[in-house]
Amino acid sequence: MTKTHRLAPLLAPRSVALVGASARPGSIGNDMIAVLRDNGFAGAIHLVNPKYDAIDGMPCHPSIGALETPPDLAVLGV
Repeated sequence: MTKTHRLAPLLAPRSVALVGASARPGSIGNDMIAVLRDNGFAGAIHLVNPKYDAIDGMPCHPSIGALETPPDLAVLGV
């Protein structure tokens, strides 16, 4: 039996919530999106910011609690 290491969600997340995601170019919230997209992150990316319905064609949620499933990792850019 293979046991997943307890730090796997932090070091190799399958899904990431970007809290403070932003459509504003040059902002930390926009750079977080670009870093994941540009570097080929294969997991689910959940954008969180109550100011937006969508950013770059990706749905944006008003809160972490509004996500259908909990992410492995949340990155705060607020």
